[in-house]
Amino acid sequence: GVADLQFTLEEMTLLLRQIIDVELSFEQRALLAKRTEGWVAGIRLAARLLRSANEPQTCLQAFTGAHRDVQDYLEQEILRQLSGELQAFMLQTALCDRLCASLCDAMLGNRDSQAMLMALERSGLFLFPLAAERSWYRYHPLVAEALRYRLYQQVPDLTEALRQRMAAWYASQAHSATLAPEQLRLHEAPLNEHAIGSYQPGDMLLSQRERQVLRLLADGYSNQQIAEMLIIGINTVKMHIQHLYDKLDVHNRVQALAQARRLGLI
Repeated sequence: GVADLQFTLEEMTLLLRQIIDVELSFEQRALLAKRTEGWVAGIRLAARLLRSANEPQTCLQAFTGAHRDVQDYLEQEILRQLSGELQAFMLQTALCDRLCASLCDAMLGNRDSQAMLMALERSGLFLFPLAAERSWYRYHPLVAEALRYRLYQQVPDLTEALRQRMAAWYASQAHSATLAPEQLRLHEAPLNEHAIGSYQPGDMLLSQRERQVLRLLADGYSNQQIAEMLIIGINTVKMHIQHLYDKLDVHNRVQALAQARRLGLI
């Protein structure tokens, strides 16, 4: 499976030196390791781009799920191995940072999501269990990003409908003993956003989009790059950043990232 094909930072560095002449800084190698999680094919895809890049940092920042090489790999090496039913399941559930059968059932209107999750895990195609009991899972982040981009390109209206169903499911689980408080905080809670002012900074709930923007800010992306990666307008990015500033009670990006780290948000 995929987990057996993961490289450490040291192994990734050796592989890169075999493929390209460019010597990356430690920070750049750490960024690539974080983006690929040591996935060998992902490292090779990035190396192919770096071989012809004038600016390695810009190249690494552009290496996202929306990149055509990543999209080609998704089509040829992942989706083509799956039935149409499993393809649709991956595309539509990749919107979730974490997923379980109940959440997937609610989003898709199915009752067989557990069987789908187990089938994907057995296939070794970028779905990882988060606990030994295999109730919660996550996709490889670069693959999830590629799936989300593909879904939006193919059926943009469905993307928003799925997000609403996901938010509704989490709202329904607010008092459930099956979810720990930190699991609920990781996801959007639109019904509570009007009450943000009553929360202390450490307790506040960021929307899913604000969390995405925050992570990209932490990775050093510009506003324009964030807009392109999330497929939203530059003014929308600025709006989300201002919301982050307001909720974190800060005035600039450096302060926002420092506060987010203190609060454990990144």
